[in-house]
Amino acid sequence: MPGVLESLRRKMPEAAFHYYAQDPGGDGLLILCACEVGCATRPAFDGPVTFVTPGTVNRFPAPEEGLEDRVAEELRRAEGKEK
Repeated sequence: MPGVLESLRRKMPEAAFHYYAQDPGGDGLLILCACEVGCATRPAFDGPVTFVTPGTVNRFPAPEEGLEDRVAEELRRAEGKEK
């Protein structure tokens, strides 16, 4: 998932990605879980949450090839800025 995050930073230079533990006041929450089961801990968060595992985005199937594009699409949709 570190590669997915780096790719998202390149694809979405307008977005600021921060670690939740260091800055919990973000506009949205992106959870990148390397486990296919999706066992990552989810903090309480009132805004939009995008949950990614290898092969899924928000529990819907998404091929690993192009996963970053699907995640970027979902983040933009959650912000109301879909392109």
